[in-house]
This record gives sequence, C-alpha cells and structure tokens, in this order.
Amino acid sequence: MEHISTFGIYVADTTQHLMDINHLKPALKMLKGSSSALKNKMPASLVYRSSVLFNISNNFAQLMNRESNVEGSLQYLEDAIEIANDPRVLNRTELPLAETYLNLSNALSFLGRYKESL
Repeated sequence: MEHISTFGIYVADTTQHLMDINHLKPALKMLKGSSSALKNKMPASLVYRSSVLFNISNNFAQLMNRESNVEGSLQYLEDAIEIANDPRVLNRTELPLAETYLNLSNALSFLGRYKESL
C-alpha cells in the first residue's frame, strides 16, 4: 500500500505543478491515466485503503475549475465525497473532507443552487 500512497502523492504534486504553470492538458492526461491505472490495474482494496482516488477526484475538481467547468468540478467533488464514505477507506478521519464540502458548497452556490449549497 505504501507504493500506492507514494504514487498518489506524486500525481497530486505533479498535477498541481502543471496547473500552476497553466499546463492543463498534460495535467488532465496525467489524472485520467492515473485514475484509469488505479481502477483497472490495482486491487480495489489497496486503492481504497490508500485514499488516493479521493485525492485524484479533488485534483480533477480543481482542474475543472481552472477550465471554468463548474458542473464538472461539482461531479468530481461529489465523487470524492462518495469515495471518502466507502467503508474500504481506512483513513477517512485524516482526509480534508471539510475543505471538499466547502468546495462543493461553493460550486453549488456559483450555479445558483443555494438551498443545496447550505
């Protein structure tokens, strides 16, 4: 599991750097490839225990925001919360869920969905 966690940190750091320098297409390609590899090539029990999919979904959401795609961001934030609530995730209490819920609320508010945002 340590290797998956290290991989997740690498993906998060690298995609963040790519977004910071406005290289959005390579960041998107890296996130898609990483997500696909984790979902299709690794045992789900290991992937979920490491919470790497939660982090990748949050990175996808950030990238969608950078591309002015609030609906896409909203979907990835909802995915991240769903992943965090999966019983296979062992470190749920360590995840930045408050920040994810705040980002979700902001996206809903931006879309004029105020009651859901609250």
